[in-house]
Amino acid sequence: HCIATMACTALARPAALALPRPTRVLAQRSLCTPYPALAAFARQMESGLSLGRRLDASAPAHNLRTRGYAVVDGLLGDAACRRMRTEAEALHAAGSYSQSYSEVAETGEKIWRPGVYAMELNGESWRVAPTLVIYVSELMRNLARVAPAEWAINDRVLGHKLAVSEGDGAKYPRHLDNVLGAPHDLRKLTAIYYLNPDWAASHEGAIRLFHRAAGAPTPPAGGGG
Repeated sequence: HCIATMACTALARPAALALPRPTRVLAQRSLCTPYPALAAFARQMESGLSLGRRLDASAPAHNLRTRGYAVVDGLLGDAACRRMRTEAEALHAAGSYSQSYSEVAETGEKIWRPGVYAMELNGESWRVAPTLVIYVSELMRNLARVAPAEWAINDRVLGHKLAVSEGDGAKYPRHLDNVLGAPHDLRKLTAIYYLNPDWAASHEGAIRLFHRAAGAPTPPAGGGG
């Protein structure tokens, strides 16, 4: 049973940074394009996933501040989760993924992860994965707002990775997302969304969070991420 995830990493806010929001660019393009497919995607962008409202209702800032992490079950609901899962499977079938690896900061050595594959969305991904593109765009606009203000999360630059673990013992080794820290690496907050609406405990597969000295298993929630 494959475990699919969408991981997004928010960056610390530099003193000066002015990059355009992808949502604005896409919306402006749609108003002057004759292409029906892009116009349909623009309508999907306008309808959105209501991610901001859903994040507000979950109020993750308190747990992020006091525990270092927050868990929100069923964030987008079953229908949106299934659409995103179908889109991720289509990208996988098209050969868009490559084997995942970690890179040792000090030496540049690559540590490969057997059975784990990953990819990043690009400027053409909206054609195959419109819901995934909208999710990343809405998360970028809202994550900084719902995170603790003192963390100074950047709301204009966000890294992302779509990953699949194919089972049979496939896993990520214990690791830090940001080893070097600022100013070398500005990554500060990681958000993981499980694309596994039919997940059950018998499938196994969970993220294990090591907060300070203790590790806490956090399994994916079925029924909407």
